[in-house]
Amino acid sequence: MTTIEPSDLLDPYALLELLECAPCGMLVLSLDGRIVLQNRTASLLLGSMPSLLEEAGPDLEESPLALLLADVVAEVSQMGFALPRQADLELGSGATLPVGVSGSLLRRDEQGPDHVVVVIQDMTPNRELARRDERERDRRTILTLASHEIRNSMSGVLGYLELMLDGEENPRRRRYLEKALREGSLVMTLVRDLLDASRLEGKSVELNLAETDVGQLVEDVADVLRLIKPDASIRLRIQPGLPLVYADGGRLARAIRNLVDNAIKYSPRGADVRIDVQRHDTVLEVSVSDKGMGIAAEDQPRVFEQFYRSEVSQAVRRLPGSGIGLSVVKAIAEAHGGTVRLSSRLGDGSSFSLRVPIEGPSSARRTTRVSARFPRQSSELRP
Repeated sequence: MTTIEPSDLLDPYALLELLECAPCGMLVLSLDGRIVLQNRTASLLLGSMPSLLEEAGPDLEESPLALLLADVVAEVSQMGFALPRQADLELGSGATLPVGVSGSLLRRDEQGPDHVVVVIQDMTPNRELARRDERERDRRTILTLASHEIRNSMSGVLGYLELMLDGEENPRRRRYLEKALREGSLVMTLVRDLLDASRLEGKSVELNLAETDVGQLVEDVADVLRLIKPDASIRLRIQPGLPLVYADGGRLARAIRNLVDNAIKYSPRGADVRIDVQRHDTVLEVSVSDKGMGIAAEDQPRVFEQFYRSEVSQAVRRLPGSGIGLSVVKAIAEAHGGTVRLSSRLGDGSSFSLRVPIEGPSSARRTTRVSARFPRQSSELRP
């Protein structure tokens, strides 16, 4: 590696080369506002403006750039530097360029005059990022409001369907009501996932931590899914003597249900879906495995991204889905200080392993421990 000695910087050619290679626009001005030097980046940024090198500052008094530079020079003359500021420059092409501008005094020796160095940075990427963030915040707000409204309406619809089903004896009408109830349950699952995704993405979710019997929780999830998906074959293998886990039982139920829902959706009708629960040292692992279509290697790095659907597999694209469920699983796992991992081969099924620390998230401060078995009829589990 070539090193530069401080004495080398005294070489004017070395200084000019450093100036030319700078990634931001740099101008050198005399104290009366005349531009005496500009680098390549400044020429590119301001290239559609009239050439300034041959013009004196007073001749460009009406130019927005000249007014901006005059302010910077005046501030540098008084303070020795100019605080960063932002401005919109109208270029000769009619386009507007958002820039950030700062300046400092370049002192010469006693025989030469002082100059002002002005740094100009293109702020277009920053502004685009700010606009994108604002659009994203608006999207999340609209999504949350719409999801709340749909959930409230669907809760009433499902309640009436359950009442009608309880009193219906005609087999044909019962089948219709059961189908409507199942479809409504799918809508509620989607709405819950949308709300969870929005909350977890916004870092606004607080975990309701308590000692949780994960084995019982898995049994409850399986019971509910067997009820609303009678064609599914869900098999459990739960290690005896598992410890209670300090976790948010409702959130874990949502994550496990999403994994099992996915396994059923992407498997042939009636195919086995296996749920294994076991301890590994200081973590508890819940694995959901199927023998379905599997996941293409190209899709695997992105399956936990929000709203991602496979662009590789036509079979996956034909199935209904929002692309939210797995992103919610990942967010819930990480909120607990845990992980979720995937093992899959296309055409040979998939296995998702959700691991959470038995002692709970490391950031959780526990002053009291509330022993709570996850309720069988929890609202997180109901269809």
